[in-house]
Amino acid sequence: MIWLLGCLEFPVEAPTCDPRVLAPGELRARRIPCSDELISGGEGRVGDFLIENAFARYVVRGPYAALTRLGEPGGTLVDAAAPGLGDMLMEMIPDGDRSEIFVEEGEEEVALVLPGLRYRLRADSPVLEIEADGADFQGIPGYERTGATLRGRGFLGADAEEVEDRGGYVRLEGALRVSVDRDSLWTEPMEGEADADSILVVRDEKPLVRLSIDAGTWAATLPEGVRLEGEREGCVYDGTTLVECGKIKLRLVDPQGEPLVGTLTDGRQSWPIPPGGGTLRVGPTPRRLYVWAGPAFSTAELDYPGGEVERMVTLEAAIDRRQRAQAELALVAGPDLDTALSSYDILVQAGARNSEFVVVLADDEIPTLPGSIRDLPLAQPGSRAGGQLWSWPWYGSPKRPAHGAVPWEGLNPLDLLSVSEGKAAERRLTVVTAGWVEDALAFQAPYLWDPRPTALYLESLDDLGAYRALIDANIPVAPVGPTTWLGLEADRNIPAFEKAIFEGWTVAGNGPALSLSVSPRPVGGQFWVEAQVEAPRWMGMQQLTLWSPAGAVELSADVEGVARVQIPVSTSWIFVTTRGQTVRDLWVGGESWAVSGVLWLAGAG
Repeated sequence: MIWLLGCLEFPVEAPTCDPRVLAPGELRARRIPCSDELISGGEGRVGDFLIENAFARYVVRGPYAALTRLGEPGGTLVDAAAPGLGDMLMEMIPDGDRSEIFVEEGEEEVALVLPGLRYRLRADSPVLEIEADGADFQGIPGYERTGATLRGRGFLGADAEEVEDRGGYVRLEGALRVSVDRDSLWTEPMEGEADADSILVVRDEKPLVRLSIDAGTWAATLPEGVRLEGEREGCVYDGTTLVECGKIKLRLVDPQGEPLVGTLTDGRQSWPIPPGGGTLRVGPTPRRLYVWAGPAFSTAELDYPGGEVERMVTLEAAIDRRQRAQAELALVAGPDLDTALSSYDILVQAGARNSEFVVVLADDEIPTLPGSIRDLPLAQPGSRAGGQLWSWPWYGSPKRPAHGAVPWEGLNPLDLLSVSEGKAAERRLTVVTAGWVEDALAFQAPYLWDPRPTALYLESLDDLGAYRALIDANIPVAPVGPTTWLGLEADRNIPAFEKAIFEGWTVAGNGPALSLSVSPRPVGGQFWVEAQVEAPRWMGMQQLTLWSPAGAVELSADVEGVARVQIPVSTSWIFVTTRGQTVRDLWVGGESWAVSGVLWLAGAG
């Protein structure tokens, strides 16, 4: 029997709600009639398709739209779980025509049939067979992903002839099978002993699954043709045999002996240094290591001889943080095609750079932040639209994701900004790029813009033209960058951080801090302007430039980084930039730089 359920409409006689767990031997595929039949924690909706039996439940999105990719049709696998358990999958996007869906019932199996692929489930089997040439496999942020497997509250695995990790997702090609039970997906039992924390299973030189070890032993059902590698951070293995290990017990402090957080790195791999110090498993190889605590501190070199050593490192403070906070407003986390990092990993890394406030982004979505972020930077979830604009928060509750929220294609830059900003009662802070500014200036005169962006993201000093264009159009906008310094009055919380952005008390750059002030009264028709740059010596800050409607003036700073200059009382606005030497990629990469916010002066009238 075949039912044609169409693209957007229910069949004439929709199934009644029946949320029970199926008995052994039962199986069914149908359109979901009620929320009680959805998988807990999943992204399925009433009207999507459920294919299930007593051992597994899978939800396929209706054909109208994919979950995580705008402009693509549905027909994708969005939820997977054993009965009674929560969802483990973000989305699996198979190749093929997904324009409509049929339900097909046969003896001992049911199927969801699409023009270019088929999902088949057999009775009493947790394995979903997918007839397609390949698929993209994307897991829930925070789940451990190894090859085509996800581990969190349980196991979800995909078996294919070819497995390729593409960063934010896994590409699978060949015959596809997905299962919530490993022993049903693979067929060869193996077991053994290992002095390791885990066992990595590799096939064709590509990671496939990671096995846990209990009391030094492990056992699993695996595919044929795999090899096993022991794993313990900082250790070297020959297969599952331990060869040697190396670690450093490291404590990081300021000149007063107060503990700092930071990062230990060899330029390729990094290890966060927690408050109060900790043991970092760096491996047995002797080499030179570097200690970094973000752009507000000096750095240190550490010669590591191998083996087990203990060290204490002192870093000098280079930037006064009493009335400013360090922020990073464009950190990308999963679910995103460009990254496999979870938001928790992003927050740990930002904390090791001593950032206090971060915005965590994903393309066209909002990443879910960890439930508890104590000892991590304060964070807001944001969404990035069309590569030119992001905003936060998308919803009042940061825990609610917005997958594939709006089809951005066809929106002009101002409509894109308006949609991202939301309703008047749900105002969000919006950040645009220099590319957005260029498109918006070509689309409409700036005095007609409504709404207007809150901040402009500067990738480098090459984006200064977009900043000048907004200032010349009398559009106040806060400059932000890879590292942003926020001016504060007293409080250090998210409302205070966001107020600084909204009011333009920011400095954009990749580390240096700037301050800019004007004398309260003119003398002889001139104001005195004082500019100061603060940065660690390794940034090599050498130049200050004052910008005004009259152009740019190069300033000579004293040993404290302070420069003074006079400007006419008719000057309407000023801001200052700084440029340093090119530094090693280990830290900021390339040239160190910063751009201050604008001071609007009386001359504006």
